[in-house]
Amino acid sequence: MAPTITSISRLQAQRALSSSDLRSISLHAALLGDAERDELETTIRLDVQSEFDARFLAEYLTEQSWEMSSAMATAIEQWLVDEELHKSLFLQVHEAAFPDRIADLRKDLLQRDRGVTFEPLKHLMRDEFEVLCLLAYDELATVKAYQVLIPQYMQLGPSMEPVLKLVIRDEGRHYATFAHMLRKRHANRLAETPALIERIRASEGTPYANTFVLDHDYGIWTESIFDRSVSQLKRALGQSRTSA
Repeated sequence: MAPTITSISRLQAQRALSSSDLRSISLHAALLGDAERDELETTIRLDVQSEFDARFLAEYLTEQSWEMSSAMATAIEQWLVDEELHKSLFLQVHEAAFPDRIADLRKDLLQRDRGVTFEPLKHLMRDEFEVLCLLAYDELATVKAYQVLIPQYMQLGPSMEPVLKLVIRDEGRHYATFAHMLRKRHANRLAETPALIERIRASEGTPYANTFVLDHDYGIWTESIFDRSVSQLKRALGQSRTSA
């Protein structure tokens, strides 16, 4: 366990994989068959894009008419720092594993602001309480999705282990932070959470528009992940008995 923890600390401090890690990833990628290679490249590309899109959500939240508490502003600031780190690390992995496709990915990132629209999700983001609930659900679902993706990512070798552990740990911490804020700062509205969580769940399938949240348009996302996330979040907010 100690070597992995050390590697995670280094990743956070340096915000970069080592040259030896990148060589290892490149060598393992070269051993993949065409189908495995294409599937894994798609997965990493989508993860880079989604983590990149966090900036659009952060910007959107600063433009809303409702007042954001200082506690939430601090949480969002740290969340964005973490998501930017995840984007950077996955981008490094992508470049090492698929050097022939990195230029196309970088070009896409420069154009992603053209596809951003929050209009389909506005009914879930009318105030701080609703945004916290949406973020808690989304981060929890993300943890479960990354856990499913571990075997696929590990095709790139042991250098991926600290990256995945860092990302899963961060996303789990984000979920816990947002859920804690709901319990502590919005206790008077917790009775509303079962209905709100069900509205969020019902919005799964909304075409993704570079909003970071509900970026669940590809195959790894399953009804089981969504349903387990709903149940766990309701329990965490003390509302499981009133759930539908």
